[in-house]
Amino acid sequence: MTKADFLNTLQTKLMGEITAPEIESTIRYYEEYISEAVNQGGSEEAVLYELGDPRLIAKTIIDTAGKNQMGADSMFNDVSEKNDTAGNRNVLRQFQESSLAAKVIVVSAVVIALSVIALVLKTLIPVLMPFVVIIFIIKMIYDNKRR
Repeated sequence: MTKADFLNTLQTKLMGEITAPEIESTIRYYEEYISEAVNQGGSEEAVLYELGDPRLIAKTIIDTAGKNQMGADSMFNDVSEKNDTAGNRNVLRQFQESSLAAKVIVVSAVVIALSVIALVLKTLIPVLMPFVVIIFIIKMIYDNKRR
C-alpha cells in the first residue's frame, strides 16, 4: 500500500461518518505524519505498516467522534448543525439511550394513574353502595307494584 492508497482509503471510510472539516484535518494530520516519518529516514512502507489498517483507524475516529458528540450526562444533545448521515446516526443513538428513561417514566405514570383510580374507588364505593342498594330496592318494589 502506498501513502496515496492509505489516505484515499482513510478518506473514503470517513466520508459521511464525520464532518468534512474533521475529515480534512485527519487526512492532513496523517499526510504530515507519514511525510515527516519518511523525512526522518523511515521507509514509507514501514511507516504505513506501523500505522496499521486505515479502515481500523477510520472506525476508531468515527467511534470517538460519536462518543464526544453525545456527552455523558445528557439524554439529548443539539445535533441540528449536523444534517449529514453521521448526525442522523447520533440522533438515533441518543434516542436509543434515552429509551430506558422513557420506559421508566411511562411505567411510573401508569403506576401513579392506577394508584389514583384505586384511591378514588376506595373512597367512593362505601359512599355510593348504600345509594345503589336503595335504588335497587325501590326498583324492585316499583316493579312488584306494577304486576
